[in-house]
Amino acid sequence: MDLSAQRELGSLRDEVDDMSNLIVQIQNRLVDTTRCWEADTKSWNARIQALEEQNAILTAANESLRTRNSELEGKTQSQGFEAQPHNLIKERDIALCKLEHARQVIRDLVDEKVNTSLHVFGR
Repeated sequence: MDLSAQRELGSLRDEVDDMSNLIVQIQNRLVDTTRCWEADTKSWNARIQALEEQNAILTAANESLRTRNSELEGKTQSQGFEAQPHNLIKERDIALCKLEHARQVIRDLVDEKVNTSLHVFGR
């Protein structure tokens, strides 16, 4: 083999070596990317599982609250309460007015008793 053929063969070997190194680098990157992807997938699957469990708990709690709400609505209707908030507020306001009136009557009676006692004892 002559010198130029040996150089060309050496050049081809260098090129093949460079290509082999490049393939190894790409393979290593692919392995790293696959590992990261698998780790991310595990993480996301764990998060999905936790959210599904939380969703099941919240759904059960929501259903329980709906049932309890229905029970309470039935009780208020059976006891003659109107379930409308504005009616409950109106009834509360009426009760507060009656309470204030009763307090005023009690104050007047106490004042009258004090005045009578002062008059009787001469003060």
